[in-house]
Amino acid sequence: MFILDERNFTPPTIMTFRQVPLLIAACLIPMGTALSTDGQANGDAPKTKDETPEVGSHAEITGTVRSVLVMDRFGHVIIRFEDHKVYLFCRSENVEEVFSGLPAEEAVRRGDLITARGRVELYRNDPQIVLRSADQITLPERQNDN
Repeated sequence: MFILDERNFTPPTIMTFRQVPLLIAACLIPMGTALSTDGQANGDAPKTKDETPEVGSHAEITGTVRSVLVMDRFGHVIIRFEDHKVYLFCRSENVEEVFSGLPAEEAVRRGDLITARGRVELYRNDPQIVLRSADQITLPERQNDN
């Protein structure tokens, strides 16, 4: 408990602009209200594309591919999106079926727009969809380079 003593009391002064955000934060924290970046309270914030689907639910995700990683040791494939937290995981034994016989790096490339469907699972606190068959993913059409 803080006891006000006349010896350590300083009269209020004019606030600087640097102190205003601190005052606002000090007022909001006890109320349990936080503001989102668009100035709305969290409960009223509009839903965005990158919101994570609920774990255990079936989801359909359409997004732009940020990266395709083929793990050298096992041959598993991990696909990450630019605008989603959920990533796609394909075990090495399913790669040929899921990607229609093509190597994963040729079937899916950075910048491609793909759609994936499946149950959202949690792996090491990251949401993922495990790809087991070709009907779970819609790949872009590729022209033959021949």
